[in-house]
Amino acid sequence: MKLKKTASALEGSSLDDEELLEGWNYVSIGDICQVQGGFAFKSVEYQNEGIPLIRISNLINEEVKLEVKNPLIFHHLADKYSNFLLKKNDYLIALSGATTGKVAINNLDQLAFLNQRVGRFRLKSDSRIDSNFLWYVIKNISRRVLSEAYGGAQPNISPKDIEKIRISLPPLAEQ
Repeated sequence: MKLKKTASALEGSSLDDEELLEGWNYVSIGDICQVQGGFAFKSVEYQNEGIPLIRISNLINEEVKLEVKNPLIFHHLADKYSNFLLKKNDYLIALSGATTGKVAINNLDQLAFLNQRVGRFRLKSDSRIDSNFLWYVIKNISRRVLSEAYGGAQPNISPKDIEKIRISLPPLAEQ
């Protein structure tokens, strides 16, 4: 019974704190990391050479994959938009469309820009979470993100709404 309660709590179900295993706490995603949305690059900035732009369509089977005709952005814009450059092992999530909540790890060995409607999870420096456990949490909340997405014909969710999602967090040693 305890294991079932703990698994439900990890997925963000509304359980009372006393139902968690000893040492576990409820936290919001925003307590442990920032969710940053990408930048709305203009199509006039697309080039034949440059830094790839990672869009929702690049999030394939939980990995970032480049397409043959992936938009490329001028190299000289890397300094101007450095806050939107992806790092290897960044965790990403689709913020809109039919695939809202789709997640991927950036395993690319090259620079890439984060496009609008793709979110990135960035651990806070004082986080009490192991990065591998964060990936487990992100995969578990992806269904919840889709169910909480709002809008008419097209689901959408903001980075701030994702940061409000509550999960249960085990002690670092258990992660």
